[in-house]
Amino acid sequence: TEQIASTAGNMIFTEWGLNGPAVMNLSHHIPDPPGDSIALSLNLLHFIKDDFYALLSQNHQKQFPVSLLLSAFFPPKVVETYTNLAGVAKEKPLNQISDQSFNKLINTLKDTRLKVKGVRGYKYCQASTGGVPVHEVNPNSLESRMHKGMHLTGEILDVVGPCGGYNLHFAFASGVIAGRSASKTKS
Repeated sequence: TEQIASTAGNMIFTEWGLNGPAVMNLSHHIPDPPGDSIALSLNLLHFIKDDFYALLSQNHQKQFPVSLLLSAFFPPKVVETYTNLAGVAKEKPLNQISDQSFNKLINTLKDTRLKVKGVRGYKYCQASTGGVPVHEVNPNSLESRMHKGMHLTGEILDVVGPCGGYNLHFAFASGVIAGRSASKTKS
């Protein structure tokens, strides 16, 4: 399968799906409707793998349940979901889990594939995509190359930044550029 986009960051499991900056940074890559071939690959160990493997190596022969190890990193519902996905009893002691089952759990934590059903739509968006292609505006003035005297700013242009205020910054900065340019234009 072809990878469309990739990101790393915070993610939230909600009652309706996934949310958070990492998910929002990928949302604009999802076609509407997404079709049957769009999937999301989650790697829950990306940022914590060193700590996770260190804790595992210190405790792999211990009698405490696998859920205790996982709960050091994940909320209870995530622990339950991922042990179920991997077919590992969450209360089974670490030292009684077969290598095959444990490897399946690790691989599930590193690569869970979820079918994308869609995004929540305009009502819930924090930034929009699409708009006037940037090659249709003068980058120094943000004046339209197609309609002289019309200056375009913010999300009216096809510009998308990652979460973290970049879209707001672009809206403000492009407004300043367009405003200054428009004020110099002769009527």
